[in-house]
Amino acid sequence: MNEAVLSLCCSLGVLLVVSLGYSCIKPNGGQCIKIHLVYFASAICLVAFLPTNIAKYVFTELTVSLVGAMYPVYRATRAVCTPDDDDDKEWLQYWMLGGVLFMITTWVDDVIKQNSVDTIWLGSLLFIFYWLYFPLTCGALVVYEKVTAPYLGPKL
Repeated sequence: MNEAVLSLCCSLGVLLVVSLGYSCIKPNGGQCIKIHLVYFASAICLVAFLPTNIAKYVFTELTVSLVGAMYPVYRATRAVCTPDDDDDKEWLQYWMLGGVLFMITTWVDDVIKQNSVDTIWLGSLLFIFYWLYFPLTCGALVVYEKVTAPYLGPKL
C-alpha cells in the first residue's frame, strides 16, 4: 500500500477515535488528578514504545492538524450555533491555548528535522492537543482555572 494512503488512513482512524471519545464520554471538569496522571502515563508509553514503523504513520502533521485544528473547528462551530454559552466558553479556552501551541509548533518544527525526534514531538503534541478537550481531563478548563483566571485575569 502506498505510504501516503496508509498515513491518511491512520490519521483518519485517529480522528475517528478522538471523535468517538469526545462524543461518548461525559465531561467531568478535569478535577480528578488520577485521570490526568493515567492519561499522561498512557500518552508517554504510546509515544515512547509504539514501534517506529507504526508511529511514523500515526504521529504525522496531518494527524496533529486533524486533532488539534480541524476537529476543534468543527466542535467550536457547533458550539457557537447553540444557545448554550458554556460550550462557547469551553472552546474559547481551548483556542487560547491551542493558538499558543500552534505558535510553538511552528518554531519547533524548524528546529527538529530528525525523523525519530520529529515522531516523538508530533506524538507528544497530538496528546497535548487532545488533553485540552478530552472530556475526562478538560485540560483547557484546568489551565484556565489554575493559571489564566488567577494570574492573567487580574492584570487584563
